[in-house]
Amino acid sequence: MEQTIRTVQPSSRQSELPADHSQLTIGLFAPPLVEPFQPSLSLPYLAAQMRSNGFSPVCHNLSSLFYVWLFRRVRIESMARYQRLNDAIGVLRDPARFFDPEAYRESLQMLEDFAIAAGRHDGLSYTLYPESHPSAVVASADYRELVHAMGGTLLERFLQDYVGFTLRLESYDVIAFSATNAFQLASSLFISKALKHAGVRAHLILGGHAVSLAGTNLAADEAISGCIDSLVLEGGADVFLRVCRDLVRGNPRRVYAAGDVEIGLDSKGFPTDKPYELVLQRDIEDLYLSPHQVFSIYSALGCSFGACTFCGSNRANADYVPREIAVMLDEMQALKQRYGITCFNICDNNFDPERAQYFCEALEQRQETVYWQCTSRVYDTLDRPLLRRMRQNGCVLMNVGLESGNDRILRLMRKGYTVDHAEQVMINMSEAGMALHTYVICSFPTETPEESENTLAFLKKHMQHCHSVYFQDYEAQLATKVFADALGTTSEGYPASRMIGALMADAAIQQDFVANGNLLRRKGYPFIEDHNFLYLVRKSQTKGGTAP
Repeated sequence: MEQTIRTVQPSSRQSELPADHSQLTIGLFAPPLVEPFQPSLSLPYLAAQMRSNGFSPVCHNLSSLFYVWLFRRVRIESMARYQRLNDAIGVLRDPARFFDPEAYRESLQMLEDFAIAAGRHDGLSYTLYPESHPSAVVASADYRELVHAMGGTLLERFLQDYVGFTLRLESYDVIAFSATNAFQLASSLFISKALKHAGVRAHLILGGHAVSLAGTNLAADEAISGCIDSLVLEGGADVFLRVCRDLVRGNPRRVYAAGDVEIGLDSKGFPTDKPYELVLQRDIEDLYLSPHQVFSIYSALGCSFGACTFCGSNRANADYVPREIAVMLDEMQALKQRYGITCFNICDNNFDPERAQYFCEALEQRQETVYWQCTSRVYDTLDRPLLRRMRQNGCVLMNVGLESGNDRILRLMRKGYTVDHAEQVMINMSEAGMALHTYVICSFPTETPEESENTLAFLKKHMQHCHSVYFQDYEAQLATKVFADALGTTSEGYPASRMIGALMADAAIQQDFVANGNLLRRKGYPFIEDHNFLYLVRKSQTKGGTAP
């Protein structure tokens, strides 16, 4: 790959850095490969924070582009096969056929089968179901092994075509990658190695959640990360600003952490009292396999509850930084006006009843029509009047953790509610017509087989109140366990696979639900989360609302 880049970008070693940091030319990249048809949430916000401080970054979503390229490159092999794939994409982008469950399923399955076959040939995990259909490679592989596995694959061909030929690499002073999982971390390192070998002059920066998890071990492994000029182990735009200003001053560092902030953002690095100028990619329409776009709006960092023992948003790890409700709505209205977006994910680990009520009041005052989904927890105040009000103001889905059907386990988790409380909230949501997606943690430390059976019995009793249920294996999926040492890891509880198998053996549940990976969902609804959201929006608007 580096030979291709060297050939097509001979001028990339020439110009010097500008004297003013605000004149830096910056490219922000979401590398392949996670949530391929949900353009990255972090990049538009990171870019907006940069713009508010005088920078002019450009975003590139390589994850979605890779799949678009993967499907379209078939033209040079078989026009007949390309036409079938293109027809399938057309179904998913058509407002009528997208909502035909049979047409939707057949079209998506055709694309998924093609992606899986390509991944099998490459020895990599290409899939359109990154959350509900996790790949063993993504879940367990070391990013070092993945870097070595990427050579000679279609992924490398894509990077040659897009990074090497399409982008004007010589124009960038800074190229930054944001890596969410092990695969994105590996592809960032793979691309960076090629860029360095080709002599591209841009200062290469790597950050994101996967980098934070890899930590100082990544920085110490020069053989694999030596291609990166600056690693951001912690922090966001505040630290990124520091890297850029250090670069202009001539003293950029190899490793940056949360303490390396630059004056310009508030003390949290997350302005809460003013809206961001959110600018999407020019080719945004080409990045969606759906007729309508869904955008994620930041409501808060951290969690307003912040006590759960298994969660990285526990106050022991993360402060709670909420944004003003009016600011969120300003951004939503701007996106609606500029891009026609009316469907939003409210990104908040706990969009609690108080914030939900203020949000509904603000929507009513502005007479604004949008559709949204949010995450909350079990509260006594999550009652039927509030839930109905949320439904009337466009909320079509709530994600609320059950976690366990045992009060002892809930106390160990420090959830702050009982099984009886959870039961009442589920009933309230059902009676208010609110779709519920709930979570169950399997094999929690000290859990017994009897307690797993109690959770199964609770779910069998209340599955009619659920739209979907996601099962998380404690050890495999909850990477940040705040009190792991105190809790230990010993458990006799059932794993997710056994819990799902037991539920799907029930004839009544099998009649209404279908399983995919660790997810149970009502029949007739997609397993890709944003697509499921759009189906719920359509269901809502056919009952008296307006089309999204």
